[in-house]
Amino acid sequence: MYDTMTTATMDRNVELKAWIRDWEDSFQRVARLSHASPTVLVQEDIFFKSPSGRLKLRTIDGINSELIYYERPDVASSKTSRYLRVMVPQSGPVRELLAKTNGIAGVVRKRRTLFLLGRTRVHLDQVEGLGNLLEIEVVLTPSDTEATGKEIAGRLMESLGVRQADLIHNAYIDLLQDREQSLRVSRWAAFWYRLMEMIRIKKNEPQGSLMSRTRRNLLSDH
Repeated sequence: MYDTMTTATMDRNVELKAWIRDWEDSFQRVARLSHASPTVLVQEDIFFKSPSGRLKLRTIDGINSELIYYERPDVASSKTSRYLRVMVPQSGPVRELLAKTNGIAGVVRKRRTLFLLGRTRVHLDQVEGLGNLLEIEVVLTPSDTEATGKEIAGRLMESLGVRQADLIHNAYIDLLQDREQSLRVSRWAAFWYRLMEMIRIKKNEPQGSLMSRTRRNLLSDH
């Protein structure tokens, strides 16, 4: 649930995420807009179960760690994220504590190429288990409106050739969990098919007859 109770003391940015169709084209487009060389970061985000918002422990290059809590609506467009960040000198004890108190929801590992364009961060991410994605983060000052951030993000989206169809509405962790769920369903379907085939062969029935009868029985039960 998107909770606005704690937003008064939280930093804000406007962000959007999208699939990358052509990595080299996206890289060149961002590089032309940036006045500095990109920074490459290897990140591991451990997400913990949280009653509201999202809570993750991020470790960068296996050395620096920070605890990040954020609240953000899941919509397929630019949206405002409110967040708190705390540096963590020793990530091991914090991970163990939160794993026991909250439970681990999942892990996201990625190689991030970071470009800075003024107040805006552009991430070209290679996410383990997902592929290549782009993220735009427009950092807002206390006096900035959300409309200002969305306007900047929209112009940049156009400059980078991001299409509306490329936008994604949820977080990387959600995409990974959805993919894992789909894989589990596919594995179960494959197992069920093999089982039906084994029974069919044993009963010496025509191919597909047992499965058709099983489906009819399931439908008749409803």
